[in-house]
Amino acid sequence: MRVVVAVEGEVTTRAAHSLATHPGIEVSLLGGDGIARFPRVDDATGHDAVVGVSRAKRVALEAGIPAVVTGELDGSPGVAWASVAGLALALASGLNETERVAVAIPGDHTGDRTVVFPSPIDAQRARREMVGDREVEIAGTNGELAAALALGTQRHRVIVDHHRFMEGIALAAGVLLVEPGVSLAVWERPDAYLQASVEMGLVIGERAA
Repeated sequence: MRVVVAVEGEVTTRAAHSLATHPGIEVSLLGGDGIARFPRVDDATGHDAVVGVSRAKRVALEAGIPAVVTGELDGSPGVAWASVAGLALALASGLNETERVAVAIPGDHTGDRTVVFPSPIDAQRARREMVGDREVEIAGTNGELAAALALGTQRHRVIVDHHRFMEGIALAAGVLLVEPGVSLAVWERPDAYLQASVEMGLVIGERAA
């Protein structure tokens, strides 16, 4: 599989490195001066997908291929919400009767509710946001850690890792869900998405409720 990463900051750079270690994937960059490891391209023609944030959607549309992005697809084919919030919703898809889906990311977030994450993130104030058609509670952290949390009536699942590392893998893992002409969110193929995330370096913790 040949993919183009449209470089837009550290998350896309980390995604490129995660993809490069995955068997059967060839990575080229659009932009990203100073990253010597990867070949450069001027457009995505002849590739199988474009990976990135906002720019990736336009580049993919011009080339007529799927996009893998951290947010909405805005009508283009590809994979949406390949992000920390997408990871949390994928974790929730494997639970019966999910009670709470939440993420913690660095930043000063305030809200009207408290979510308790594993230490050292611990209890944080959170606000509700819509991710696609799903509700996720978004909390802030003071350090460099992030978390994706899904609480069910019988099991709890969580991922905690360095924020940028986690973001990069969340984006890169979406590539393994690409199907020509198909649009989907990562939680619609949760097993494949989480398996790819684990293969790229994330660890899923799970325990009884």
